[in-house]
Amino acid sequence: MTVSIIVSIVSMQLPNLEPRDAFGAAYFVINLVATTFFTGVLFSLCAALLLTTPHAHARLSHEGESRVLPLISRLLLLFLMTTVFLIIMTVVALSTTPLMFPQAGSGSLLVYLPSVITAVLPVSWVMCSIAAFAALMVDDWRFATGIGSTVFVVIGLVFGFTPWQVLHGETSLFTPYHLFRFLAIILSGHHFLSPQEMAMRVGLVTDMAALLMPVFILLVVSLLSYLGSVLAYRRNHERWNLEDLSGEQMQSHSTHELQAAMAGKLKKARVGLKQQRQAVVIAVILLIALLPLLSQSYIEQGEDDADIILYESPSGGLTVYLNEWLFGAFEVPSAPGGMQNSLSVQSTIVNWGGCPYVLEATVGFTQMDIESFRALDDAQRTSAIGVTFHNIDRDKPTAGGGYSTIGDDSGMFVWALQYTAFPNATVYQLTVSIIVILGATLP
Repeated sequence: MTVSIIVSIVSMQLPNLEPRDAFGAAYFVINLVATTFFTGVLFSLCAALLLTTPHAHARLSHEGESRVLPLISRLLLLFLMTTVFLIIMTVVALSTTPLMFPQAGSGSLLVYLPSVITAVLPVSWVMCSIAAFAALMVDDWRFATGIGSTVFVVIGLVFGFTPWQVLHGETSLFTPYHLFRFLAIILSGHHFLSPQEMAMRVGLVTDMAALLMPVFILLVVSLLSYLGSVLAYRRNHERWNLEDLSGEQMQSHSTHELQAAMAGKLKKARVGLKQQRQAVVIAVILLIALLPLLSQSYIEQGEDDADIILYESPSGGLTVYLNEWLFGAFEVPSAPGGMQNSLSVQSTIVNWGGCPYVLEATVGFTQMDIESFRALDDAQRTSAIGVTFHNIDRDKPTAGGGYSTIGDDSGMFVWALQYTAFPNATVYQLTVSIIVILGATLP
């Protein structure tokens, strides 16, 4: 728990989370609480202490009418402990964040408390189930804490563990860190002005419908984990009882044959525990090795999904004569706090219209409204765009495509392009495909 608190405090220093309004401040708190779901230390350590220490063994090994009832009570206590801790953490953070960031406004953030708590409940339930299963499988509090936290951290590293890292699009919603974040965001009822604003501020455009399947799947995983915990607990319970029988007790209350039988059972139970631990270690190693590889194809195919297409020409393309300008307007939203906007304008000739020449292309953007750009003469437009690409031919029909950082600039921009071969070569009409992409980078 201490490590989890330290990691959460460190995350408060991240520059990209400086809020500028009430929602930004609440979003800061949401990401702060989400840190505990990335590390998993809170859940793994609590599960280990409640289920695997000698004191826990002593309490759990007392048989009542049902050996499962003590386990159920411990699992409920685990869920209660972690949930109460997260609720207290949320209340404190919501109360103190406005004092830390006065630029976000002076209003109370406690109106966001119900949405955060509602998001905490299912995700905490899932985390507790996985942590309890891992703890009972290895039955050692140090081992359990390390294994459980490793699993959660590996998942976070692959799918993204910071607010600007939603590495696999909506697939990342199946991870506790991002599922909690977007549940809290959607449940808050905050209205984003556009999909672009949502993508830039929280990393992904999504809605409640997209969250239902991840919630259902993870709840099924939690059910299977709890069932696995019961099976592991029954095996552990038998071994604990055997271990509780000291040599003196066996010597004074049992025959030599019974002592040998009990010793054989204990040895077999300990071998079973060793095999369980080996299986857990192998599973974690496979997870570490295979999860990044399995996700690599998704990364390669969806790497650009985090970017936002601000403008894209119709499927048939747009037509333009040589030496003529083609341009249009687009709007750039504000960059997320602590990040910078970057723009890419790319033009590809899809039909040369019989043009035999190797061309030059002036392709780019400038920050102004379209009427102001229309009023510029040819030299002024070229100067405003400022980027010329040479040797455009049928083998290399694309011009542009690189990103240019525009910092905190936002508002109306103009994309523009002009293809030239030599003066007065205007008889050829080209068909071009144009795309304008917005990205965000750290300073």
